[in-house]
Amino acid sequence: MTPEPFVENVHFDGKHWIGKKRPDERLQIHSYKHVAQQARRMLGRNGIVAIPNARQNEYRFEELILMGEGYGLLDLSDEKKFFYDPVNAIYIIKAQEVRTRIDSIPIVLLAYNLPFGTNLSNKNGNQTLEEAAKYNCILGINMPSCIDDIDAGLLVLKHNIENKLGHFDFVVGYAGGAALRKFGGANNGSQNLYRDEIKDKDFENPFTKEKHKIGIIAVSGGHRTPYGRLENALNGGQTIGSSYTEIPEPNQNNFMNDLRQSLRNSNEASMHCEPIIIESVKSQLSIKVGDRIRNLFFR
Repeated sequence: MTPEPFVENVHFDGKHWIGKKRPDERLQIHSYKHVAQQARRMLGRNGIVAIPNARQNEYRFEELILMGEGYGLLDLSDEKKFFYDPVNAIYIIKAQEVRTRIDSIPIVLLAYNLPFGTNLSNKNGNQTLEEAAKYNCILGINMPSCIDDIDAGLLVLKHNIENKLGHFDFVVGYAGGAALRKFGGANNGSQNLYRDEIKDKDFENPFTKEKHKIGIIAVSGGHRTPYGRLENALNGGQTIGSSYTEIPEPNQNNFMNDLRQSLRNSNEASMHCEPIIIESVKSQLSIKVGDRIRNLFFR
């Protein structure tokens, strides 16, 4: 079965975790089929969802793809960077979230166009930028996630890595999963910084010397794909695809290059933003309680 015909615009959710994954444990989802069906239902035909690996040694995306091997997934790149599900008519692409420091500034990066089984290093942010260039990554700053004190932090970020913004193709200006952070200030502050310092300006990539704009996108940032009525109710519903950016559908023969250009050109008018409340509260409680239990028994 071949992919469905070209449609003018599609919905792109650039970050959804799909399920809990602790180190040395399996990805906790009901099934690949369920995740794919929910992505199609929420994003529509030929929608695109990015599944990020959270750590240098985590392979959440790869595990999901291996679960879906019996569903006719089409590998449309030489290095398995993205797949097309012809049954559900959606694209699933690899991402990685990298928490690091660039010139002592804490920052969270979001990268696409990484080969299957390959992750970027997170030990040194400048090394991360070099590795991203090596793999020709589409690179963004996940602004709502990278600054605890949004007012002071964004000011530091703005003045200390301004000369390095040319490395980036986009910024995340809204994450549904960050809707409660600073009572909405994380998302609002991210968008304000984008308008004041980045929007409509030209930047030069230090490695390629290419001049380009930096776009802004919305992502769901959700953590779960609940199964069944009870799980849906307890989770507050499905979050995959709840926030997204509308972009032209990439050509399958030039997918990542087209995606890069679309993200560089994306703007606030293309963003669909929906807060994630119940799931965010549950996720934070789960992390805090889980960490305390592990610290208690495994110190």
